[in-house]
Formats: sequence, C-alpha cells, structure tokens
Amino acid sequence: MNKQQIDLIKSKGVPGEIKKDTYYHEAGTIAREVIFLTKGVMRFSYYNNKVRISQSIL
Repeated sequence: MNKQQIDLIKSKGVPGEIKKDTYYHEAGTIAREVIFLTKGVMRFSYYNNKVRISQSIL
C-alpha cells in the first residue's frame, strides 16, 4: 500500500491497541470490528478439534 492509501484508512478508523499475548478474535464469537496493523506482527491459527491445522504470521 502506498502512503495515500494508508492515510485514507487511518483517517476512517479509530486508533486502538492490542496488547501482546491477547486474543483479537476467538472461535464462536462474532467480530465487531476490522483492524489495520500499523506496527508489529500478528499470528493467526486455525484449530479443528484442538489440533492446529494452519498458522500464519503477518
């Protein structure tokens, strides 16, 4: 994304913070917001019957 696109997204959103080692979204719940990371990394995991099927780090 270029600076203009990032600035547009920032102007439409509300700044927030996700603390380290906390969950943004858990299975069985409805996500009420969309996030746009400006700093740091986030790990995504998918579990099926308590077995991790996939994992991505963004």
